[in-house]
Amino acid sequence: MQQVYVFIFVSSSRVLLFFKKFHVYFFLSFFLSFFLSFFLSVIIFFLERKKERKKERRKFFLSLIFLCSLFSFFLSFFLSFFLFFFNFSLRFFLSFFLSFIIFFFCFFLFAFLSFFFKFILCVLFLSLLFFLLFFAFLFFFQHFQIKHCCLKISIYLSIYLSIYLCQSLPYLSIYLSIYLSIYRSQSVHYLSIYLSIYLSICSGTAEPVTDGNTIFTEMPPLLQRAPDKSGDSKLK
Repeated sequence: MQQVYVFIFVSSSRVLLFFKKFHVYFFLSFFLSFFLSFFLSVIIFFLERKKERKKERRKFFLSLIFLCSLFSFFLSFFLSFFLFFFNFSLRFFLSFFLSFIIFFFCFFLFAFLSFFFKFILCVLFLSLLFFLLFFAFLFFFQHFQIKHCCLKISIYLSIYLSIYLCQSLPYLSIYLSIYLSIYRSQSVHYLSIYLSIYLSICSGTAEPVTDGNTIFTEMPPLLQRAPDKSGDSKLK
């Protein structure tokens, strides 16, 4: 989860520098949606540690919050890039209205599907549905010759969704991020490609390490400090 937050921060900083000439409501909607997503993730963290007798009901409730937080992240990127084509007075209110609509839509749709299918099938169905919706909107905006912005958002959304939706399949997330990043753009930033590949690997290969009562995750190899070959760093 921390790796995803770091990647979102880096991507958003690069995007905000690129779109620095747009209206203030664009930035406000972006940061507010990101804050709401982070708040939902904090709720998940505390609910997981809370002990309840009915584990199945708690697991079902946590899965609903997880899906809603996932789509709130998706909505933060989607609205921040596409809503500035509308009138700036409608942009801020429309972003919140659509965010609530998508939130309750995901909640009731997952609750309905859970009675007929398993949890994994529901997640796959919803992820496929939102992928199709994303590419439908992408084709719509490309039809109106808004190609540059569509390529930018397709890069970041493809990288982000490939990391988040395929945590159990790390190699699939790697291939998906490389394919979509290269296929959708000719002027892609190489840093975003390498960062997407690296975070996809880290999200699938990080192993928990126990040290007494403390549980933490090993630091990825690229983030570890390189050994000092001069020998001056040894403690005397």
